[in-house]
Amino acid sequence: MNNSEQRQQRLRTLVHKLNQDRKRQAQKIDLLCHDLVNAQREFIQRLGGVSFMAGFYRALLGITELDQLLEISGRHLMDIWPDVSVTFFLKQFEGFRQYRAHVQEEWDKDAERLEHGFNDELAEAICRLGRTFDQDDLLGLGLQVSPALLKQTTLMSLPLIAGPRCVGFLLLYRPGQRNMATEGVQQINQVCQGLAQAIESCEALSGYAQ
Repeated sequence: MNNSEQRQQRLRTLVHKLNQDRKRQAQKIDLLCHDLVNAQREFIQRLGGVSFMAGFYRALLGITELDQLLEISGRHLMDIWPDVSVTFFLKQFEGFRQYRAHVQEEWDKDAERLEHGFNDELAEAICRLGRTFDQDDLLGLGLQVSPALLKQTTLMSLPLIAGPRCVGFLLLYRPGQRNMATEGVQQINQVCQGLAQAIESCEALSGYAQ
């Protein structure tokens, strides 16, 4: 191999190495861009959650009447899912008190049928276990609702826990078999503890006034 051929060989080797380096660099840039986009998306989601929490707690400031607290809370939960209906189950000395904070007008009869499926035994189990339950979980715990109604409904319960005590739970339900987005469930869970404490305070004030 003469000198010219050797130079060409070295040049080809160098060009090949440069191309490989460029590909590796491009892959690193793609990964960095992907990570940046994911980080921005996560940050925006967190901002949305913080904004919801701030608006929710701001709306509850100064409220001392329990029914008003439940009504306003239910209205704000609609900011996440406008088509969701909300019923509170609040633990009493004996059994549970139900408060329908918001229900879609066309769902009045179905809402009543759903609520009747939650007897005291089931409500006690939900409070005792103290976690979120989806429709299948609730059926496993003993929910008694007609299969025909369940086929056209999506429902979920979320506990309301203040310190060591579960004061009750939220029942969320909507028409159709559509899962409730994880992000929305997380946002509601984030305000449940504060809401439970507010409920406990209103109950205490009500008992004191009596």
